[in-house]
Amino acid sequence: MGVFNEFLEKIVEYNTPSEWRESFKLTVAAALACGTWYVLGWLICSQFSNSVAFAEKIAAIPPGDKDRIALTKDANETVNKTSSSLYAFITPFATAITGYFFISSGTLSIKKDKDRSPNEKAEKS
Repeated sequence: MGVFNEFLEKIVEYNTPSEWRESFKLTVAAALACGTWYVLGWLICSQFSNSVAFAEKIAAIPPGDKDRIALTKDANETVNKTSSSLYAFITPFATAITGYFFISSGTLSIKKDKDRSPNEKAEKS
């Protein structure tokens, strides 16, 4: 337990209340960024698997059944259009949140470095 208590004391020592808020914002931004990229990846995989399923269905339909082939192609096009719209909607959010995370984390580390005394900077180097 002693090592854990020392770890917590060091965290409290280096993180003032404003830095705690910044750290919390970074944690939330990281979680949101991971979540949006995960959803985007899931959407890509889902669209690909649906396209493969529709292609297999089209291949299994007898060539004389033009109506079923057209209906399956329309369903595939609907999935592709919906996925494209979702890509256009989700991708800017994912990139904006990820950009916020990287910019904020860089700003926070610069701010922490400026706030440290020269002795602490020498010890860190």
